[in-house]
Amino acid sequence: MSLARYSLRELRGRPVRALLTLLGISIGVAAIVAIWLTVGTTRSAYREMFTTLAGRAELEIVAEGSGRFDAEEVATLARVPGVRALVPNVQSHTALATGNGVVGVLLLGIDPRLDQLARDYTFAEGRQVAGDDEIVLQAGFARDSGLKLGDRVRLLSPRGSREATIVGLLAAQGAAAIAGGNVVFVTLSAGRAMHGFSEQEANSLAVVLDEGASVERVEQALAATLPIGLRAQRPASRSRLAQDSLLSTEQGLSAMSAVSLVAGAFVVLNTFLMNLSERRRQMAILRAIGATRRQVVRMVLVEALVLGLAGTALGTAAGVLLSMALTAAVQKVIGAPLPELRLTPWPFVLALVVGPVMSLAATYLPARQAASRSILTGLLQLDDESAGAARRWPALLGVILVAVDGALIVTVLSGRISAEQLTTLLPLVMGGCLVACVLLMPLVVRPLTRLAAWLLHPWTGLEGKLAQRQLTRRPTRTALTLGVLFIAIVVALSMGHSLINNVQDVQEWTRRTITSDFLVRSVMPDTGLLAAAGMPPNLGESMARLPGVARVGALNFVTVRIGEARALLLARDQSVDGPLSLDLVAGDEADVRARLLAGEAVVGTLLARRLNVAPGDTIELATRQGPRTVRVAALTTEYTVGGMALYMERAAVSEWLPLRAVDVFMVVTRPGQAKSLGVELKQFCESRNLMLQSQQDFRVMLDRMMSGVLGSLWLLMALVFVVASLGVVNTLTMNALEQTREFGVLRAIGMQRRQARKMVISEALTLSLASALPGAVVGMALAWLVNRAVYPLMGHPVDFQIEWWFVAACLASAVVISLLASLLPARRVAGLNVVSALQYE
Repeated sequence: MSLARYSLRELRGRPVRALLTLLGISIGVAAIVAIWLTVGTTRSAYREMFTTLAGRAELEIVAEGSGRFDAEEVATLARVPGVRALVPNVQSHTALATGNGVVGVLLLGIDPRLDQLARDYTFAEGRQVAGDDEIVLQAGFARDSGLKLGDRVRLLSPRGSREATIVGLLAAQGAAAIAGGNVVFVTLSAGRAMHGFSEQEANSLAVVLDEGASVERVEQALAATLPIGLRAQRPASRSRLAQDSLLSTEQGLSAMSAVSLVAGAFVVLNTFLMNLSERRRQMAILRAIGATRRQVVRMVLVEALVLGLAGTALGTAAGVLLSMALTAAVQKVIGAPLPELRLTPWPFVLALVVGPVMSLAATYLPARQAASRSILTGLLQLDDESAGAARRWPALLGVILVAVDGALIVTVLSGRISAEQLTTLLPLVMGGCLVACVLLMPLVVRPLTRLAAWLLHPWTGLEGKLAQRQLTRRPTRTALTLGVLFIAIVVALSMGHSLINNVQDVQEWTRRTITSDFLVRSVMPDTGLLAAAGMPPNLGESMARLPGVARVGALNFVTVRIGEARALLLARDQSVDGPLSLDLVAGDEADVRARLLAGEAVVGTLLARRLNVAPGDTIELATRQGPRTVRVAALTTEYTVGGMALYMERAAVSEWLPLRAVDVFMVVTRPGQAKSLGVELKQFCESRNLMLQSQQDFRVMLDRMMSGVLGSLWLLMALVFVVASLGVVNTLTMNALEQTREFGVLRAIGMQRRQARKMVISEALTLSLASALPGAVVGMALAWLVNRAVYPLMGHPVDFQIEWWFVAACLASAVVISLLASLLPARRVAGLNVVSALQYE
């Protein structure tokens, strides 16, 4: 007996119910697809940036500390077996002044003859650079910047500005795809001159291998041959530090995707439980005319599979759109252009598995329950006598999950797990906790609804008592609806508090560390390359002579290696009398200042955690002159590159790394002269195509950078509330249908339309309040857990503060969505015809 047609007819006959199920599935799938695509695009963008930069070179030779070296010093490496060619180049982040303003670009100084061995060039117009006053740009970048072949532009460098003519425009492929197209090619000699290099110096040497050569063997051979201070590495390894800076963002997104999936699964379960409850008589008739239990189960699972596939299709499309918004948000955070969305197959394969599996898993037990119901019970539409026994095992499973989740929580709070492990564990902890609480919900449905009805009695009266009775008549359905609302409240409270607390921590960190009144730079640093465009040091002397300037300090960003860890060294001039500009975890400021001036380092707490060091310990920096031992003076809260940073006195760093340029000038004004100096500095910077930021401007920029990801996380939390509203609509609609005859009787004996409407609204209020009570408790507990769990990611504790306004807003949101969900069922009940209602079966 084929039941496919009957099954499809049932789906078409209940379009609203099918739509609610589709939405529950699609929202969960959309969150997963969006987050996987966003994280994958961002991480692959970092990896591919350096891979594309290297071209066909599978290895590169660089100096420790991002310094320069004599290419002739390593010329003998060309005789290492497997090495085809060594291609020297100069790489730096610089600024290009165009008619549309100043933009940050990656500058590549190349030898046109040798560089063809490492990179491919496809010209849309013009030719390759030949003279030192010529440049080549990517065609799309030139068009967006209002430039064309033959135009004159100005490059800003540590040796001053330099004019050049555009002689070539490259198609957006091969070498021109580096850094999203923001790349400028000059001759090797021009690149050397712009950075004060000698005729033989470079800061990168691309190693092109023979066809079939083993990369690992060549890498080992080069490492054994290289002089002290030089390193052979895979180009993609340079992206590790940039990727680490996004771990906390990825953790929040991953947790939200897991929660969205859990909420969607419970909506699907609730929908099918009500669907099959409504179809008890049809199922019994099918059994009576010959359908077997297996056929009934198969029929329901086919319905679930159809809805799962349709929901997956909708969710996948929505996930791609949502990922575009998330990618744009992450782009704001990193402050660098990202490539177009990478539609890799893995997120779609995952969606194709998750959507149908979630639908089938949520439907299997209701299908088994419907098939096992006796024919007579179904024909007479009696309550299932085995329902009470059937509800015992969810509670048992919930207890088991609580035990497992407790073990995971202990593991998270132990602080002995890595950041990568935490990114995997935290979604499991949150998802497991939510599932366990929902499974235990049937045990507390009656006391929760009674308490809620008692609290609401002054407003709901008799209608509230009737509403509470109706909810307890279907404890499983009510428990699932409470569970979905509970999930929405818990997620909003826990993740929302984590966001608010972290934003407050960043703002406090900014207040403590950005003490200069003005910052002067060429352009914003490139967070992918972890490099800034350097400026001539004598600019600081010129600014110091401006009236109203109290002090001008210099800052440089240097990528360093400490053991196998990569970190960003902030080499900064430390004043002897001004604020230290560090958010110290512990220690006396005057003592730390003296130690910094003596050549010691202040290490970010996350980096210290990774290196397992404390104040008084030593770290070993890899430098061009060999390993350099530096004492740790203190630890500091740090957000730069995710906390993988350390501070040293600039003069001490200059002993092993000549700092011929300045990445940022920090200007402190005399008391009362900030406004007048701001006008002078603005004119000074505009005349030299420099970027001026006041302290307030910098803080606004940070807020803008964070707003994208924060907005995306708020959006995901809103989606969870949308899922919760679907569950409430399901329950209230089904309750209204089952109470049709009851409402008819009540109307016949005198109940008014407004009282019937009030009864349905009372059900909604009771559901919202009954879910809010445990949701607030568990939500705040999880908020505290999330706050403690970010320690491995941040390296320092973030103060946990309860924002009572936010708690009130979340609980009010639950009430509002419940009320909105009750409008249609309430309207239907109020409009019932009494005679038709009494005849309803």
